[in-house]
Amino acid sequence: MAKPLVIKTAVCPKCGKVGSIRKIVRGYLFDEPDPNEFVTGGCVVSFDDPDYRCINCNWEGMRDGI
Repeated sequence: MAKPLVIKTAVCPKCGKVGSIRKIVRGYLFDEPDPNEFVTGGCVVSFDDPDYRCINCNWEGMRDGI
């Protein structure tokens, strides 16, 4: 399993902003996720959904794209 991405230092590949990348969580959530680390991605989960989103430009992609 890959190490978790260090969100605070991640750079968006589209807009170049540092610290704007958040992990996308999907499914039915019981609590609101921490907005400093996560964004919601809806309740439908697929195997090829993007893992991360930029809160600045809405870029979405996989960990290896960051």
